[in-house]
Amino acid sequence: MKSLSTAGEGKVPKIIAGMGFATLDRIYTPTLNRPIEALGGSCANVLVSLAMLGHRVAPILNLGSDETGAFLLEEIQRAGCVTQFVFLEPNEKSPVIVEHLDIQLARHAFSSMCPETRRQLPSYRPIADSNADRAKKAIRAASIFYVDRLSDTTLLAMEEASAAGALVLFEPNSLKDWSLFRKALPFVDILKASEDTRAEMDTQSFDAPPYFISTHGSEGLTLETGARTVTFPSIAAQRLVDTCGAGDMVTTGLIHALMNVGATRRTIRIDDVYSGLVMGQWLAALNCAFVGARGAFHAFSGATIRNALMSRSERCLDVADVEPYTGYKR
Repeated sequence: MKSLSTAGEGKVPKIIAGMGFATLDRIYTPTLNRPIEALGGSCANVLVSLAMLGHRVAPILNLGSDETGAFLLEEIQRAGCVTQFVFLEPNEKSPVIVEHLDIQLARHAFSSMCPETRRQLPSYRPIADSNADRAKKAIRAASIFYVDRLSDTTLLAMEEASAAGALVLFEPNSLKDWSLFRKALPFVDILKASEDTRAEMDTQSFDAPPYFISTHGSEGLTLETGARTVTFPSIAAQRLVDTCGAGDMVTTGLIHALMNVGATRRTIRIDDVYSGLVMGQWLAALNCAFVGARGAFHAFSGATIRNALMSRSERCLDVADVEPYTGYKR
């Protein structure tokens, strides 16, 4: 098990840390006789992908002490993450989400019900305060701190990471507690929202953080910073199989670029955000050619994707001869 204490001379290196949602994605498609199982959830998708790109990453996650939790922990370990803050809670079940996918139409739908048993699947549960306390070393060491689910515990972690100098990126999947959301905003440097979540936000009044990203699917994305709004058209996928996880790939590319220049909340530059969003869009386009939220990272090694990102060529990885299901156990 990788831990922060393995750093040389007792020093804790700057890292990417994150707190939020990790789940088992169970992907059903008519072209296969049995479902594919893979690690999923925005927080896990982003952090595991960044670890595969060569970054030092410490996920702070709550899983159950069950077979699903053991499977997800193994995936996190295999990617090279620090794993001492992945907590397998006794008497809890790890979250599971079903994705129904039509690869011919590149359409997917999610469900919380098992198709075989028609029973409700285990859902996300916020991390306990006690476990967040155990992870303070990672929170304080973070150069970039990522959150995708808001709770009292994650709010305190965001505040602590920000106070330690981390750049905080918040990507809510939805917003139910507006009071908590407004409390979190002073600690957020980059707010990223899908168009559906952005529509929720537009019903409320709040002071936007320095960088506000809204994604619009095939229409691309917009970046608002101060009085300026910049539009980034989407990059066409070489092959369109599954758009699941495209937003997570945009975030992965953005954080990858910011880490490469050593960005913190005090040093972040708009040009680095621009560069990161283009990287993220390229990653999203690549990922759409494969099944699952992290299909590209199953089909190619992290080093291969990292080198492709450095080349800045939209077509430097040819997917034509690579099967959409490549890399999964079937």
